[in-house]
Amino acid sequence: MKAPAARWSRGVIALHWLSAAWLASVFALGVVATRADLDAARKFDLYQTHKALGWLTLALLAARLAVRAARPAPPPASSWSAATRAASMAVHGALYALLAAIPLLGWLRVSSAIVPIPISLFGLATIPGIAPVDAGLSEAASRLHAFAAWTLAALVALHVAAAVKHQLLDRDAIFARIGFAAAARSASGDRPGRPKEWLRGSPDRFAAPADDGAPARRRRRPDRRG
Repeated sequence: MKAPAARWSRGVIALHWLSAAWLASVFALGVVATRADLDAARKFDLYQTHKALGWLTLALLAARLAVRAARPAPPPASSWSAATRAASMAVHGALYALLAAIPLLGWLRVSSAIVPIPISLFGLATIPGIAPVDAGLSEAASRLHAFAAWTLAALVALHVAAAVKHQLLDRDAIFARIGFAAAARSASGDRPGRPKEWLRGSPDRFAAPADDGAPARRRRRPDRRG
């Protein structure tokens, strides 16, 4: 059985799953706002929420980068080949680049629109524009924004598929690196590097207990004779 991989820090794990939920929400809002048959008022509200959450993605990305800088990545699993390690680094780099590019392109598109409606952070603050009004620039930024968003969705799907493959086929404990359960056990003082069987993907959970040849102990019954 392969040794469990090292884990990410609790801060990285929390921000990883927060980002996943956050991006799924922002992406869904964008798709519904652009493709659903909604009245103008409803579509406007969805756009404003999408814009606010999209801009706040930059703050979330900054937090992730700060935590990553403070807590370096754990070493890759020893079972990974050089090609697997290179592919993982390339995909992660592309994910971070798109996480920065997509909200910036959206910000540029909003700023240069013919009718510029600024990004409002739910009435708490208004984000200033970063470009003059320019219909051509706004249209180009809009197309690039959509293209980058769908590219990110494809990369996330690839990322998830690779994680499932590592967990179920390679059995190299990839979920133990980034799962909340593993981090909780580490914080509670459990022995490190010993995730549960379902996290390890070990077939041992279906195996019968080993017979070491030791005779079974029987409880001595009291002697009732006499």
